[in-house]
Amino acid sequence: MTKKIKNAFIDTDIIQKIGGFRRENLLSVILMNLGYNLFIHKYLVDEELILQGNALDQFNKMISDGE
Repeated sequence: MTKKIKNAFIDTDIIQKIGGFRRENLLSVILMNLGYNLFIHKYLVDEELILQGNALDQFNKMISDGE
């Protein structure tokens, strides 16, 4: 049995690296398997993910879908 992390802060690096793969919303699959409550600072999203195209699109979709 896999134990999920209850709360975790994530950095933009993981979103940039994994979000660069367009296949099967890999970002969502991996982040949803990490833990229940994942947090990222708004500044990081606004300043570091602004030019990340596919990664930012996947991340924003996860937020809008309530993931």
